[in-house]
Amino acid sequence: MIKSFFAGKFYEKEFDKLEWQIIESFEGDFGPGSLPMKRTEKEMKGILVPHSGYKFSGGCMAWAYKLVAERKLPKAFVILAVDHYSKIKGVVSTLEDFETPLGVVKVDKDFVRALGVELVDDIKEHSLEVQLPFLIHSCRDSVKDLKIVPLVVGSEVDHVSLAEKIVAYSKDIMVIISSDMTHFGADFGNVSFKYSIKDNVKQQDMMALDFVNKFDGEGFLKFVENRKMCVCGRKCVAFGLEILNLLDCSKSELFCYYTSSDVVKNEISFVSYASMGFV
Repeated sequence: MIKSFFAGKFYEKEFDKLEWQIIESFEGDFGPGSLPMKRTEKEMKGILVPHSGYKFSGGCMAWAYKLVAERKLPKAFVILAVDHYSKIKGVVSTLEDFETPLGVVKVDKDFVRALGVELVDDIKEHSLEVQLPFLIHSCRDSVKDLKIVPLVVGSEVDHVSLAEKIVAYSKDIMVIISSDMTHFGADFGNVSFKYSIKDNVKQQDMMALDFVNKFDGEGFLKFVENRKMCVCGRKCVAFGLEILNLLDCSKSELFCYYTSSDVVKNEISFVSYASMGFV
């Protein structure tokens, strides 16, 4: 069992406080304004969702997870998480279940084994862990059937062949692409704009997300790299879009976009967030 490592850091560590924090994410100023309604049989193939502390990105996350709660429960959620520690070249996963303050999230062990990726006994990666409480909350009506395929994506992943393996094993999946957008400021080594900073960052983010709308992962990567954008989950985005293309996704929607400076009023150093859905 993998214990929560970032509870108390990125989100509340006590059950009641965490429940309230997630509810506030849905109902607060930056969220969709209401909790999820009844689940339907409509399918949803994927979401793009940020992974900062709930204080900052929780509202943006709630937009995507509201749809997760209202759509058909898949056989497994394939979570594409960032390797923030630059230790991984390919992809790493685990057969261990994850313990959170809201309960245990089970790993689809047969699914993971079928992919032939490197397996580890423990994963400490906030871009993965912060998704789990939201996922449990969104699947509380059927939590016993909730299973994940956790994949921490490194710098040199062959996302095309692995995407083919994933879809060959099952098309009854929902892909969770974990990525923040632009990290701006000297702390992130990105001071590409001097004037109208927030407006320019947003314009650039929207141009990048236009490639996502077109399911063009390679175009997204090239744009981000050519513009020297500091987008931590760019490999996850390209990987996720490859899977979504194999699932014959044809529609995307941007639910929410804002920056951490909208939360704490700091335009010197901030991170931008976007949440999207794919059907």
